[in-house]
Amino acid sequence: MAAGVLGGKLAALVTAPLDGSFLRDFIHGWVKGAVAKTVSAPLETVKLLMQYDDDDELGEREPLDGALDCVRRVYGRDGVRGFFRGNGPNVLRYVPTQGFNFLTKGLVKRWMTTLYKATPDFPGKKFAHGVLAGGVAGALSLSVVYPLDFLRTQFVLCKNLDGTPRYETLGEVLDDLVAAPADLPTLYAGFAVSVAGIVPFRAIYFTVNDALKKRLPCRHDGWKGTAAKFVAAQGAALAAAYASYPLDTVRRRLQADARRPPGERRYKGSLDCLTKIYRVEGVGALFKGAGYNALRTITAALSLVVYGEATKKKRG
Repeated sequence: MAAGVLGGKLAALVTAPLDGSFLRDFIHGWVKGAVAKTVSAPLETVKLLMQYDDDDELGEREPLDGALDCVRRVYGRDGVRGFFRGNGPNVLRYVPTQGFNFLTKGLVKRWMTTLYKATPDFPGKKFAHGVLAGGVAGALSLSVVYPLDFLRTQFVLCKNLDGTPRYETLGEVLDDLVAAPADLPTLYAGFAVSVAGIVPFRAIYFTVNDALKKRLPCRHDGWKGTAAKFVAAQGAALAAAYASYPLDTVRRRLQADARRPPGERRYKGSLDCLTKIYRVEGVGALFKGAGYNALRTITAALSLVVYGEATKKKRG
């Protein structure tokens, strides 16, 4: 049954006409994602470096002294292009994500509808179902693109002892992995904690978004309603991002740590990583770069709004 649904979807994907609505929407969605990722890439780079402020891996003699110090060092070492390291795979991941979402959307919806009907009624059933459905869809999509995320993290973080980038291209990172087949499973280092973070993120997002929509003039037509919806969505996204940020920090640490020899790795798993960060570095270390992450979220959203308005006028 499931294979038949996926087969039908795949056939539709392959046979979609070049001027068809699917291909147009596919390309449009990818371009929007690419624009948002590229505009916010410098903030993402600073956030990533702050999450893993490690002397050996970053090639630094001293720990970073805040975000501005991070910006100064990146610019001084690599110039402007240093802030865009790893943006290529970040943009490319939208292609498999878009395609996979298309292939599995109907299947996940069917599964979740069956589960919803089979589950006895209880307070908050619809909300719980929405969170679970989003979690399942997010986990499936993440399972496809996660290796690209891992490679990007390695590409950005790994430095030589003199501070120069260890890798010049993403292919070099992949070559290192292929040369040591035993390390290939590390492509999914931190995957479990990433999946675990999807559910609380969506739960908080839906809760805050619904609460803000009730208090803001989201039902108004025109710019006032659009602005209210944007504020509600961004407020919800920021609240969810801050709440789940420690799990993202754990993911980045595990991704960076995975390339060490097994006997030299600092963390045994997600819980061990979380515990050690808290005990050794304090709770603040779990939120390093969170402010830049919030700014990145807003910047990406604003770029999407600007892009949407520009393309709308062009089509009109």
